[in-house]
Amino acid sequence: MVAGRIILLGTRDCPGFAEPCVFGAGAYDRAGELQCSRMFHSFDYPDETEDNKLASNFWDSKLVDV
Repeated sequence: MVAGRIILLGTRDCPGFAEPCVFGAGAYDRAGELQCSRMFHSFDYPDETEDNKLASNFWDSKLVDV
């Protein structure tokens, strides 16, 4: 069996843990589409925008069983 592995989700301050999974044996299998929530994506800094303002970008996350 393959051991789990520590992953970093953007920075060291956001660690995660990934391990092998068995497809078909989880709570979310055959769940269809689950809306998760709105999540922060990134910043647009003033020197990168046309109106010289700081802007934050979000996206609506979802899990889709395909």
